Amino acid sequence: QSDYPSVGSDRAISFLDLVEVYIAGRLRDAEPAVSLQHIRKVHRKLAMDLDVRHPFCSQEIYHSRGRIFTRPIGTDGSVIEPLTDQAYINAVIMPFLKKIEYDDVTRMAKLWNIADGVVVDPARCFGKPVSVSAGIATRVLAAAYYANGSDTQRVADWYEIDANAVEDAVRFESRPAA
Repeated sequence: QSDYPSVGSDRAISFLDLVEVYIAGRLRDAEPAVSLQHIRKVHRKLAMDLDVRHPFCSQEIYHSRGRIFTRPIGTDGSVIEPLTDQAYINAVIMPFLKKIEYDDVTRMAKLWNIADGVVVDPARCFGKPVSVSAGIATRVLAAAYYANGSDTQRVADWYEIDANAVEDAVRFESRPAA
């Protein structure tokens, strides 16, 4: 259920909705995959325990052997299996959501480093993917690149940015959609 109401037949999702879908997808794609039923149970329990709408955005999420583990954001405390409340030593599980950054005050997801040199930040460019170093939408940089004979340096010179930012944007925009 989205944070935003539908407008006619158009539907929209918030940044936190997007992060939760991403996390669920990563858990489903894990080796071994976490079952959808398990993901739902953990999500429901965390939402109730934490009294939040987006529990996967307010906890660091880990997985191992088809199970989900959490740790409160900003702590070095133990990793916990939410359904059993069993605590584990941190070294047992390697964090897999290292690309999501959390706000120190709200403890909620604040931005997503979606690819090398590319970030999704709801406070920048209306949440569209942007170059981290240039602050320009990846779509704009990639379009300029293709419109100018795939000349990375020309685009970089026009925008007065590093050529790596253009390359990161083109690579991001060229990859298949998830």
